[in-house]
Amino acid sequence: MNTHRTGVASFVLVCVVFMVSGCGGEQAAAHCEPGNMNCSCLSGNEPCRAVDLLCLGGKCVECELGTQGCGCTDGNTCVTPGLICENGRCHSRAIRPDNPICYTPCRQDLEKSDGSASICSAEGLMEGCIGGRECTNGSCILPGEEPAACSNDSGCPDFQTCIEGSCYSTCLYDSECDDGWSCYRHVCRRRCSTLDNPCTGSDRVCVAYDGINGYCMPATTAPDSQQREVRGSYDAHPLS
Repeated sequence: MNTHRTGVASFVLVCVVFMVSGCGGEQAAAHCEPGNMNCSCLSGNEPCRAVDLLCLGGKCVECELGTQGCGCTDGNTCVTPGLICENGRCHSRAIRPDNPICYTPCRQDLEKSDGSASICSAEGLMEGCIGGRECTNGSCILPGEEPAACSNDSGCPDFQTCIEGSCYSTCLYDSECDDGWSCYRHVCRRRCSTLDNPCTGSDRVCVAYDGINGYCMPATTAPDSQQREVRGSYDAHPLS
């Protein structure tokens, strides 16, 4: 009889231990405090609690001080060209456009229902929105949606840059950019070379269009930052 009770007690104890250990991982994930490393971002102007973290893809991830969206260096400076130290973090020096222009990725020209044409540029971008989307604060979004927020350029499509927490296209011509910079895909980008003019800062990589010369582009891209393929019906068809 005692042996039977001992066996039952041992069985119950094993079950309890198993249940506790099994729940440990779930409890740890549930108690991941927003704003901490690898946890969800906070809402507001400071989405991450530490200056060496930035919000990317909805989570706070580690970043290099002096790069876009990350904290400034000890000397209140930024490593990546084109940034300025404000309120302890490095932000783009670019000015938010008064009348933001929207662009849609494309492969060919489209003819609208009124007979006019939407031209697909050599860079694969078309001015305006299609597929029921509307141009709102520089981004093509569906009615009722809000433009995506960003902490740095990695949170924007490659034809936009992050300014004051939102994504914008900022230029049409090279003359609108600083010396040593060019208007590439409607954003002023620093020119670079894989031979003798590399990009500065871990948040930038030299994307060479001819194998040598190119532009400093964001080194990483958030999973949801690329503008998705437009699906649905709209009054336009390819020009013949």
